[in-house]
Amino acid sequence: MQKKFPILEQGDLFGIIEDFRNIDLDEKGWVDKKIVIESVSKEGKGSYDEVRETLKQVDVDASGHVELEDYVELLAKLKENKLAVPTSSHRPGSSAAGSADLVLHIPSMMKKELNSLDISTLS
Repeated sequence: MQKKFPILEQGDLFGIIEDFRNIDLDEKGWVDKKIVIESVSKEGKGSYDEVRETLKQVDVDASGHVELEDYVELLAKLKENKLAVPTSSHRPGSSAAGSADLVLHIPSMMKKELNSLDISTLS
């Protein structure tokens, strides 16, 4: 599963599996969408609305049963969303999407700057 969801580390996966088992009280191998949304939002992984909207992006069967892999995918997407959200304040005249793009490209911009930096002038 870690190959399919590289944003999650092994420890994350173990915790997610344990969380799923804790809400799958009947050990059916699936949990109702409503229970998943309530549980994940209570854990602080996202607001009720964030979890509900993100769950719509997960391929859950028509019955509304969330299986373990669906649950892992949901939490991986929530983590991705949190990492993509800019932490700085929104500047007037800039779009939210532009800000998120900027945050995601900062490391490559910093690398270019560091490569062109003349360290002999720093002494």
